[in-house]
Amino acid sequence: MSIFFKDIGKKAKDLLGKNYNADGSKKFSIKTKTANGVTYAAESSFNGAKAKGKVKVNFKTDNANFKNLSLDSTGSFQSEVAFEKLLDNVVVTMSGTSRSITSHSGDISAEYANNDIKAKFAVAPFCKNTADASICYKYNDLFVGGAVGVNFNDGFDLSSYDFGAGYSFDAKNVATLHVGKKLSTVKLSGHRQHSSDVALAATITSVLSGENALPAIELGGSLKIDSDTSVFGKVSAPNFGTKDLKASFSLDQKLNANASLSLTSVLDLDPGHPQNFFGSQFGLELKFGA
Repeated sequence: MSIFFKDIGKKAKDLLGKNYNADGSKKFSIKTKTANGVTYAAESSFNGAKAKGKVKVNFKTDNANFKNLSLDSTGSFQSEVAFEKLLDNVVVTMSGTSRSITSHSGDISAEYANNDIKAKFAVAPFCKNTADASICYKYNDLFVGGAVGVNFNDGFDLSSYDFGAGYSFDAKNVATLHVGKKLSTVKLSGHRQHSSDVALAATITSVLSGENALPAIELGGSLKIDSDTSVFGKVSAPNFGTKDLKASFSLDQKLNANASLSLTSVLDLDPGHPQNFFGSQFGLELKFGA
């Protein structure tokens, strides 16, 4: 089965992109699902005196999937409605954001998928006047794809174009190459499921243009201690050295069938920073609901 272009390198991205609450925030969320399939959720985060919150609802009808209706503490309303039965192998999605009575944005997208090809086309005719398209083709264990973005505000301008390829050695181990930002960056990533309890991932990102050509490196992994407890960790070196070097750790604990807790820390390892370890951040995330 093929994948969308954005999912090339997804295994490494998900592992290394885990939320470590690098800003030291405290997060709480609750989710519940009714007997008729409606899901309600609420989340909040606190960072010092600053607080943010959001409420969400998801539900399905015979013809549409309301995947995300949300309202946050800033007054921003978001909606995402998917129509999955209009055409065979095609999902049409309408997304929108309203920040005030006069400020609105949104896009309409169509996704096509079969065993060998997944493609997506999205257009934002309101406010942005942009369009984006991507395609990914699968041949045996090789994935090849690309994406392009167009801006119509000043004629016809290619705002972005990306290319990528990935090879899956089996269902769990993947190596990928991604050339992005108008061919100005190259990213190599790898994910290895070493065992049922241990996963490893690494990325190397190099800038091909500009003064800073030093590669950024991230190395990380996860260890499943038991059915309820997992440990995650990574080291980030954005400048291929000790400058801005950081180490991140997380302990995820399932408290019971309806509650889980994540304790995270981000340690500043740059010896050039005056605070060094004392400038580290610690975060907490508590979730209720399935």
